Amino acid sequence: MRASSGGDLDLDASLEAVAAARAEGRPPHLDDLVARDWGRPDLALCLLVDRSGSMHGARLAAAAVTAAACALRAPGEHAVLAFARDPVVLRPLASAQPPLRTVEEVLRLRGHGVTGLAAALRRAKVELAGARADRRVVVLLSDCRATDDEDPLPAARALPELVVLAPAGDADEARAFAARSGARLGTYEGVSATPGLLAELIDGGDRVTG
Repeated sequence: MRASSGGDLDLDASLEAVAAARAEGRPPHLDDLVARDWGRPDLALCLLVDRSGSMHGARLAAAAVTAAACALRAPGEHAVLAFARDPVVLRPLASAQPPLRTVEEVLRLRGHGVTGLAAALRRAKVELAGARADRRVVVLLSDCRATDDEDPLPAARALPELVVLAPAGDADEARAFAARSGARLGTYEGVSATPGLLAELIDGGDRVTG
C-alpha cells in the first residue's frame, strides 16, 4: 500500500521513487513510496478427501486438482486431510509445504476401507480452529456414502461452513446429506471441473452442477 497510509517502508519496492526524487532534487512523496502491513487472511480452507473404497481413479485425480485449487484460493491457510475410517493429515493448516508436494501426496492415495464421515468432519473442525481467517470453510470431496456406524450430521452441522463436491454420476447420497446438513453442494463430471465449482460455492453460489 502507499506509505501515506502507514505500515513499514518497503525499501526495495520504493527504490525507483527515491531515485527519481533524488534526481529531481526533492524529497520523495509518501504517495510514491510503498509500505507493507500485516493483514488477516480472508479465508481458511480444509479439504477432506474421501479415500474409501468407492473413491478411486478419476475421483482421486479430481481430488488432486481440488487440492491445488485450495492452495491457490487460500495460500496462507489451507489444510488437506484424507480419510477412510480415520482421517490422516496430508498438509497441516499452517504448513509451509509446497502445493506440488500436497498434490503428489493426494495422487499417491489408494481407495480402500469404510467411509468414516463423522470422524473426518470433526478433525476438520479441529484443524480450522487455529486459523486466523474470519471465514473458515470445510470442503468435502466425497460421495457422502457413510459406511461406518456413526451419524455424520451432528459433526457436519457443527461446522461454520461446509461445501460438498460429489461425482455427478454418484451424487444421490451427497445431495441428501447436503440438504440435511445445510451444506452447499456441487457435482462434477470431469477432473477439471472442480476448481470452477469450488469458486462458485465459496463465493456464495447455491447448489450447482458442473
